Amino acid sequence: MNNYIDQFIEYKKTQNLSIHSIKAYKQDLVTFKQYLMQEEYKISDEISLIEYQKHLIQRYKSSTIKRAQITLKMFYQYLKHQNIVSSDYEIILLSVRKEKKLPRTINLHDISSLLEAAYLSAEKTNFQKKNKIRNIAILELLISTGLRISEISKLTLTDFHTDKSILIKGKGKKERILYISSTDTMKSLKTYLSIRSQYNPQSNHFFLNKYGKQLSIFGIENIFDKYKIISMIDTNTTPHYIRHTFATELLNNGASIRDVQELLGHSSITTTQIYTEVSLQRKEHVLNKYNYRNTMQIKTSK
Repeated sequence: MNNYIDQFIEYKKTQNLSIHSIKAYKQDLVTFKQYLMQEEYKISDEISLIEYQKHLIQRYKSSTIKRAQITLKMFYQYLKHQNIVSSDYEIILLSVRKEKKLPRTINLHDISSLLEAAYLSAEKTNFQKKNKIRNIAILELLISTGLRISEISKLTLTDFHTDKSILIKGKGKKERILYISSTDTMKSLKTYLSIRSQYNPQSNHFFLNKYGKQLSIFGIENIFDKYKIISMIDTNTTPHYIRHTFATELLNNGASIRDVQELLGHSSITTTQIYTEVSLQRKEHVLNKYNYRNTMQIKTSK
């Protein structure tokens, strides 16, 4: 079987794939070969592919299994094309259930620390001072609206309105309008607009880099990381944790799942519903208020 694997890998190398992908394919196939040898299956046995997938499902997470399935499907298609296995060989891929991962959030104390780090940072040069104003506006917007950093990066001047509304261009070119409810956030955006011209704008984008062009998502991530380090919050925290926290806190404070779906720009409410798993305060509130057992008077002794 080693020859078949080597031939397949050489074939994939002609497709201008990354070294990482080639190594992953080879590792998947070497592991498959070891299983076949251990169980004394032949490569042409249809049952071998099914049993191997069952073996994987019992031991590995869904992402690992799905990657192996992709590799095996390509491998067997290659074997069929090379007449190594019968053209009638049926490539059966078992269904793999994806594990449900709960969104990671950041506690409100850490969010306050992050924002305070930006407001209280001591900047000396004019360049640093104008960046501080821009950075505060970005963090305020991120915290107040739960936007994706890609949505912040894509904002243009015409998307921002002085009536406190902003037009958001989300995933799949879907648009939604959000309202800026925090006066501090609105103030920070207006302050940034008053000095935006200092960046010598070369673009209509709302947030600009030092060259006057659109501030990229990487630029926003770097800004977030800067204040994450200064505020000494969890180093694993990402801007997306803020979005998760935004949604969870809305639910904790009584917002409906439909409202949160609309605010986040989710096309399916199923995506939004995962936040109900995180919203422990909401669960506590519902059970304290509505659980019939709380009001039952049971005689516990004679």
